[in-house]
Amino acid sequence: MSPAPAANETANETIDFVCNICGAANVLPMESFNRETGLCCSCGSTVRHRSIIYLLTKYFLGKPQVLRLIPPLGFRGIGLSCSSVYASYLAERFVYTNTFFDREPFLDINHPSQYEDLDFVISSDVFEHTLPPAIAPFEGAHRILKPEGLLFLTIPYSPYEHTIEHYPECTDYRVLDLPNGKQAVELTLLDGSTVVDENPIWHGGVGTRWK
Repeated sequence: MSPAPAANETANETIDFVCNICGAANVLPMESFNRETGLCCSCGSTVRHRSIIYLLTKYFLGKPQVLRLIPPLGFRGIGLSCSSVYASYLAERFVYTNTFFDREPFLDINHPSQYEDLDFVISSDVFEHTLPPAIAPFEGAHRILKPEGLLFLTIPYSPYEHTIEHYPECTDYRVLDLPNGKQAVELTLLDGSTVVDENPIWHGGVGTRWK
């Protein structure tokens, strides 16, 4: 009698799928799939990317479709620092702009002013980086969406009970240029005091909001 396989063995099972962003056919090991992997062999999209496009095409077209293959549509929307993996396709198929906080068009979702009457807003792992109160980005998205518009929202998650807060008391900040060529941040705290962090860790970039 052969020994039973270990609980974590997948017997080399694979999953065949067509990427709903670029249309490429893929065959990947089952264990390679989680939120940020399961990469498409052509465009490099992750499970998270494809989930957003699955919902968006299902909502506007009635059923999920391959983004690259749909006809141009008149729906208006923006993305908040969306991945280039799918942002370029969205710009070709929708009236879509990929926005940024630290460069043009300098959109702050807590206080948006450049857009109105949008059909959709895509925010993939962005709201957790906004300044408090936590309701502010939701109110901002509500102000620029049509009454029937849709917010496509993802946030990171973990099995831990508490979230990771680098600056839990921060209500505002500004970037400081140091004499050594590096950058620091001056944080304004809940009690009105300020503190300077000379070794900040920027998420996904240098963090400077330049104009």
